[in-house]
Amino acid sequence: MSNVAPPFMFMLPSIIIGGIIQQSASMSDKTPHSSRTTPWLTPAEHDLWYRNICEYVPIFALMGLFWFAILLASKQLWPLDDLGVPEKSRNKWHNDIVGSTHALFAIAGGSYAMFACREELLRSETTTYATSHAFVVISGVGFSYFFYDTMFIILSRQFGAGGPVIIVHHLIFVLGYLVSALYPASSHMRSYYLFQLTELSTVFLHLNWFIDKSHVKGLPIFFNGLVLLATFVARVVLTYMAAYHENTSLLRNGMWDFPTPPQLYESFPSLPWHAIVRAYVFMHSVLPIFMAMLNTYWFYLLAKQSMAYVKGDKSANEGVPSRGQKKKKK
Repeated sequence: MSNVAPPFMFMLPSIIIGGIIQQSASMSDKTPHSSRTTPWLTPAEHDLWYRNICEYVPIFALMGLFWFAILLASKQLWPLDDLGVPEKSRNKWHNDIVGSTHALFAIAGGSYAMFACREELLRSETTTYATSHAFVVISGVGFSYFFYDTMFIILSRQFGAGGPVIIVHHLIFVLGYLVSALYPASSHMRSYYLFQLTELSTVFLHLNWFIDKSHVKGLPIFFNGLVLLATFVARVVLTYMAAYHENTSLLRNGMWDFPTPPQLYESFPSLPWHAIVRAYVFMHSVLPIFMAMLNTYWFYLLAKQSMAYVKGDKSANEGVPSRGQKKKKK
């Protein structure tokens, strides 16, 4: 079996999402009726939400092909023979190039949404449900990447030191993207953009691993380590900000009552909405807190290993985990 995710793997989710869109279109003209009194989108906002969901299919498919193309281009243009990178590390090297590319996309998208879409963010602060074109585009890119990386890990069987649990981590993110798109409660928007900005540390985390596997020592790895620690401090702070925003928004809008919006229920009557809404609330309340604590622990490991490196233990850098990996036991 191929050690990379083939392009046709992106067809199945696209077909499923397309089927949901078709069902929604066939029922979008029905007048919603429900015993619930939950506020819902205006007709104009519902039309925008519907158009945004329709865009998920081409964004997901095209970006999936893009990640695959970056992987192949890295393998063709960067054989790694001259750098002395171990054979067993080369697939991970090329896949981390894809991961770093996604991180740059995430930083650009998150920055744009935070500073250029302030009106959308302010509107999301005052309503229970809101939709945003920027969110759908940015999350569609992220959804596509995590699906790609999950397929890469499964097909290449390169789980890293973290083991198969990394697949669970990725599937949680894939489910989160889908639920956040189908259930447009506004609590996720600002916190999601904050999480995008945390990807800045991913670039330097991968660069740290690249430098080490290239057997480069001295100042390059020292200065990159300083930048990595600085960006990881920002990562920790941003994740705590995101967790705080998520939970205050959920409480302010009464999301712990698990409301099922009437119009969604009417459009997709066969979907298990009770489970979807509970999954949304759980993922946007508990998981951001868990991620903040996990990032704090990772920062502790990075700081500890950096101090050991500065004190003269030049092998300390070998223990710096890449994303999805744990520190190896001696």
